[in-house]
Amino acid sequence: MKHFFSLTWAWMVATGILLLGSAARAQVPAWQAAMGFSGNYAHTVVKDMATDAAGNLYLLGEFDASVTFGNTTLVAGATDVFVAKWSPVSNGFLWAQKLGGSYVETAAAIAVSGTSVYISGSFNSPFVQVGNGIVLQNAQGGFQVSSDLFVAKLTDAGTNADFVWAERAGRGSTYSDKAYALAVSGASLYLSCSLSPTATYSNAAIPIQLPPNAASPYGSYLVKLMDSGPSCAISWVQRAGSYGTGVAVVGRNVYATGTYTGTENFGATVLSSSSSKGFVAKLVDAGLSSRYVWAQEVPVQLSVPPKASIQGSDTVVYIAGTFAGTLSQGGSTLTSAGGDDVLVEKLLDAGTSPRFIWAQRAGGPGPEFLTALMTRGTEVFIAGEFNSQAADFGSATLANAVLGDAFVAKLTDGGNTGNFAWAQQAGGPDEDQANALTISGTSLYVGGFYGHNALARHSSSASFGNLMLSYTNPPSANSLFYVGFFASLANALLTSNVTRGLAESITLFPNPAHNRATVQLPAGTGPATLTVLDALGRAVRTQATTANAATELDLTGLAPGLYAVRVQAGGATATQRLVVE
Repeated sequence: MKHFFSLTWAWMVATGILLLGSAARAQVPAWQAAMGFSGNYAHTVVKDMATDAAGNLYLLGEFDASVTFGNTTLVAGATDVFVAKWSPVSNGFLWAQKLGGSYVETAAAIAVSGTSVYISGSFNSPFVQVGNGIVLQNAQGGFQVSSDLFVAKLTDAGTNADFVWAERAGRGSTYSDKAYALAVSGASLYLSCSLSPTATYSNAAIPIQLPPNAASPYGSYLVKLMDSGPSCAISWVQRAGSYGTGVAVVGRNVYATGTYTGTENFGATVLSSSSSKGFVAKLVDAGLSSRYVWAQEVPVQLSVPPKASIQGSDTVVYIAGTFAGTLSQGGSTLTSAGGDDVLVEKLLDAGTSPRFIWAQRAGGPGPEFLTALMTRGTEVFIAGEFNSQAADFGSATLANAVLGDAFVAKLTDGGNTGNFAWAQQAGGPDEDQANALTISGTSLYVGGFYGHNALARHSSSASFGNLMLSYTNPPSANSLFYVGFFASLANALLTSNVTRGLAESITLFPNPAHNRATVQLPAGTGPATLTVLDALGRAVRTQATTANAATELDLTGLAPGLYAVRVQAGGATATQRLVVE
């Protein structure tokens, strides 16, 4: 029996101004919009998200029964994987596609490079249909309790998308081959996954070489795939601990995180522990081969992919997970509040070794779960679920009355220290969790689920500030169900330094704009620098203006989408949202 999922909306108008500068204190951003999936026998969840340079968002998740994205309705065989594109300009979905079969498929990660959209996950069905033209077969061709993993590519044509290729990897035995995380750099894909020793990819043996002293032949691997356009081939495979949590890439440097138990070799570095510990490791990609440069034990359970970026002349890596008890590392000593607390750490890649710079914790006496990490420059965002009745995030305290609520928080990286700037929550009487984060313009987007356990109720709801999502009529009073959500925080990039006078006096018109837009500076403002930033925070136009001037910005050649205009005048900075049509 098929059931229908629709999208329920809650929306609040908010100003799209990002304020930066030198004079006021940080504010907690308000929930700007929230959207929920609903229906009988519901299982929908957003697992991961990504953004392109024009500010479009790509959602990856799971659903059963049916779900509608704009004008597209997807029907599941059992539990299928969806990928959908959302436009923050039109506030609507532009297209959606699915991957699925007769049993259970799970979504893992999504990555975007230009018009190429890559997704990964796992499937248990004997066969899965990928879009309308590709079929993947389980390694043994029949129903499997275990899973094979998949990697697939779609080409985004704006208002529609088609799958170009899809590949499976696995052995089809009682051992599950799973995808954990995915990173992309140009046409190079880096997949963190678990593989059995005799797993195949595209019907050929995967070149797995077990390192000496490996605790088990089953484990986590880092696989580089090269997208040639119509197909994708393996370039190299590296063992990466017992269980992988993530991968990040900056240039030729690849950073992997996960856990290990026993003895593991990371090139010349040998890590050994009788209990499960985390690790972070650096590899250098040489094209058809790679080598480990360093590996470092982390005495916590890392739970999300790392984030790595260039800050000035340094390569910075952020890692995150959970810990209990007392943790001493990199000059920081942290003690959890009783249960598992959230942990965020900053490392500096010193070339041949890492250096821990700072660590921060958050939580309360109950267990907290960290599920997402996102960065832009020195701004670090985390999300997950907190179960404590009161959980502290720096000086902010979030209160949870019943089961777990979703949380989103921001830390500001001050160089040698990192501090929480704000924390925000969402949820209702049941379990709620944020799973995914991405940034578009000045907004932070959050995806996850609510209403996991109905607890003898026939309805569930979740509040996002003044916005409310609700779900009614589960199949039975005690049923378990997921309701996916997709929400945004207004002005989420607001920092602790604000110059309100400048921002409130800037005029930007027309908005939306086409080819040209005018920036009018307030009276008394000296010469300024105007910078147009794309949705990924990259400068695409820069020009100077004189005092008190009305300056015309040349937008010719910019792709339609969401941008920001940053005005820097003396020590003051203000940024306003701009839509280019």
